[in-house]
Amino acid sequence: YPDAKKMEMISYEEMMELAFLGAGVMEPRAVELGGKYGVEIYVGKSLGERNGTIITSKEKVMEKKLITGISINENILMVNIENIPTYAKNVYEIFKVAEEFGVSIGIISQNDVTAEKGSIAFTAAKTDEAGLEKAIVKLKDKLKGIEVNVKKDVSKVSLVGIGMVSTIGIASKTFKVLSENNISFHQVSTSEISVSLVVDTDKAKDVARLLSKEFEI
Repeated sequence: YPDAKKMEMISYEEMMELAFLGAGVMEPRAVELGGKYGVEIYVGKSLGERNGTIITSKEKVMEKKLITGISINENILMVNIENIPTYAKNVYEIFKVAEEFGVSIGIISQNDVTAEKGSIAFTAAKTDEAGLEKAIVKLKDKLKGIEVNVKKDVSKVSLVGIGMVSTIGIASKTFKVLSENNISFHQVSTSEISVSLVVDTDKAKDVARLLSKEFEI
């Protein structure tokens, strides 16, 4: 993201969330160990001036921002499976087969569920695409009549901030930005300190820019 601003400090929790969501700055395990043993981590140029970012405890983060950072993860694809027979029984089969072929599942959403049939969508890493293709072949053989669509031109845009825990209205502000700019999203997921949106890849940077402006990041 070209207009990103440098952070002086960020909490272990926020940095771990950003790392898991695809920020690519730090390995989540390294941040986890730093937090476990109370070791501050400095991220910056190895031979440069001390003008990087310090990862520390949330108690030490002086500027308590509502949203600390935004990440864009382009290493995802979205799978939509429709006409799943005997939905409640066979949805388990889908994820069992995905696991069998080493496909790591991200965001999950379901639509149009009845007792007889249903549909489900989920994200997976593009690096798991080979395993996913094998899983789809097996699922089509086991669950006759299902329709599978894989959408590759999607990205995940995530907002992260410990201020979300005690603040109402993050979701409404996020969707207001999308609505005002006529930007659609495919999926959404939330955690205690993050909101993630799956959008078309050609809109991802616009979404990040607009949300950065809205939340003054």
